[in-house]
Formats: sequence, C-alpha cells, structure tokens
Amino acid sequence: LKDEFNEKSLLRLIEIFGDKQLALYMHECFLSIERLLSLNPGTELQIIGEVGWSADDALLKRLTLNKFRLLRVPVVLESADTILKVIEIVSASDVPQEVVVKIPEAPFFSFLTLLGLREEGLSVSKLPMCEFRVEKHPKIPRDYTLFYKNATIRVNHRKEEDQTLISLIIENSAVFGG
Repeated sequence: LKDEFNEKSLLRLIEIFGDKQLALYMHECFLSIERLLSLNPGTELQIIGEVGWSADDALLKRLTLNKFRLLRVPVVLESADTILKVIEIVSASDVPQEVVVKIPEAPFFSFLTLLGLREEGLSVSKLPMCEFRVEKHPKIPRDYTLFYKNATIRVNHRKEEDQTLISLIIENSAVFGG
C-alpha cells in the first residue's frame, strides 16, 4: 500500500472529506510544505519518520500560526528563540492547540536561561523577573510543567540513542476548556 499511496492520494482524500476536522497521521511526509501550510485550522497533523525540513525553525513557526489542533512533527529545534515564539503563539491562540517538539539538551538550557529559569540537577529554579510558573512532576524527578499566560508546557527528558532530548508538549488553556 505504501507504494500506491502518495501525495496525490492524500490530496484526493482531503478533497473528498475536507480537512476541517481531519487528523493526518503519516509515517513520512507525503505533503509538500505548501500543502501543509494550506491545511485548515483545526487539522490534527502528526508526522512520524523523516521530513526534509527538520530543524526549519521558520517553518515550525508558520505551521504553529496555522492553528492546527495538534501539531506533532519530528523536528529537533536548535533555537531557544523559536521555542519561546512557539509558546507565545500557542498561548495567544483563540482555538485549542497542542504543539509537540524535541530539543537537544544544550539549546534547552539556553531556552531555560532565556525564560529566566535554571535547571540544577533534578530541580528548576526561577530567576527574578521570570514570568513562568514551575510545577514539578510528582513521580519523575527531571520532568516538570511550566505555565505561561494561557500556555502549559510539559517538559519530559528522554534518552534517545546517545543523547538526551527534551520533549515539550505545548498546549493552550482552550485544550483544557479554560
């Protein structure tokens, strides 16, 4: 089936069913960047496997602005500024949004510093003027949740291959009915 199913097949399905409430869960990215950017708000987009635009921070910001209900793409972000911008976009959104991204440890520490936070061992401390609230995970020592305006950011540390990646699940209060 993989050989028979391609971008044309997917576009035909979108044409038939529309994408207003569509949940796209793809093993690899069949859609072009232009088509991804043209999907309607409310679409759930999860891409598993390789994408040709990994670490494209500008594209992630554009996809986040599209107001997808769920945006989970296998990109690894390197820029602390991009992470903060995605959080601000999700926080300000008027529709439920959830964006999931991964960050290597080094940029993540830069991100925390940018926020006014510092991770020391198994704890996170706030620096003066920090706008984020921190809540530790009750059972997993290195994991915690950050709160910023209307956004909730769950921080999960995971060992993948030979490095630690931090997964951020960024949601706005509309996801929780708030």
